[in-house]
Amino acid sequence: MTGRERYFAIMNFEHPDRWPDVGHPVWLDARLRWESEGLPKGVDPNQYLETDDGWMMFGLPINLELIPPFEEAILKEEEWTYVIRSKDGAIKRIPKADWGKDDLGDTVSMPEWLEFPVKDLASWETIKERLDPHSPERLPADWSSVVEKLNKGSEDRIVRLAPPLLGPGSFGPLRTLMGLERLSYVFFEEPELIRRILGDLVKFWKEALAPVLGSVRVDICQFFEDIGSSRGPIISPAMFREFCASVYEEMIDFYKSYGVTRFMIDSDGSVTGLVPEFIRVGITEVVPTQQTEPSMHPANLRQMFPQFGLWGGIRRQALLEGTDAIDKELKKCWSVARRELGYIPCIDGGISYDISWENFRYFAEQNKLYASGEMLV
Repeated sequence: MTGRERYFAIMNFEHPDRWPDVGHPVWLDARLRWESEGLPKGVDPNQYLETDDGWMMFGLPINLELIPPFEEAILKEEEWTYVIRSKDGAIKRIPKADWGKDDLGDTVSMPEWLEFPVKDLASWETIKERLDPHSPERLPADWSSVVEKLNKGSEDRIVRLAPPLLGPGSFGPLRTLMGLERLSYVFFEEPELIRRILGDLVKFWKEALAPVLGSVRVDICQFFEDIGSSRGPIISPAMFREFCASVYEEMIDFYKSYGVTRFMIDSDGSVTGLVPEFIRVGITEVVPTQQTEPSMHPANLRQMFPQFGLWGGIRRQALLEGTDAIDKELKKCWSVARRELGYIPCIDGGISYDISWENFRYFAEQNKLYASGEMLV
């Protein structure tokens, strides 16, 4: 089977020849630590361990961020940190070692957000000027060769539209623009502002994505949300229906008009209470299925939602606890995948400095055996 055939078999609840050994998201501080513990210097851990990362799935290079971006600037220097204005217009505090790094995976920590660019309708109208869907910078300069590569690769690889923080979603892009605290008030105090921003964003996304979807066969369109907390969704099902559902319905209808059939929601935390809403609007699967509370265990989600696709579910915490915990965790997740189907096990979050190379390598090697079928459950 090709990677594409393998994915569709699993998500159509059919048996593949084997499962994909999905690549593991590793933070820079972990890579630097591991270079002192056995990982060859400058080598990507996924390449070194020969996961399926990089061949099972292609991304789709489309820039849906602000154009032009804000000029990055250091606003204040502190002993160990800088207060900066970032490209998205937010004011953040970051470690000095993270200055100038665009990829979150190449930083040593998450920033501390201090201020956000959208506070009211006037500030949104100013930001919206940077969301021209027809800006030539939205596509790579060599777009025609990228299209050729993607369409050739799509014969045996998944092509996925994985949006940035301002890409398709509802709660997620709103939080990126306003911050969680301000957004929480606006939902109640200025609901029309929420509807205005989401309406403008949907128009922007559709116009920006139309030429891309018209050129490339896309298999999965992903929505960014991060709408879960450690104990449940950040907003209620009723709020999702009132503010978010129409965004999903319109975008999924738009994607379907270009032949897309799978729709993934990317949300950390517990989202069990919103899964019925996700299914109702057309979402087919969720990632990374973090076990923040019992209902989020893949076995429990599968029991509650038999036809809903799952990615992730392997607790990062198990890699901290040692080989016995890793063995137990892998067996629990892979037994669900092989018995119930519709599930691709992989780690449920970024791997950071506190995890040793020995534990990570043991996990990755055992995970590969489960994916191939050499390790039975």
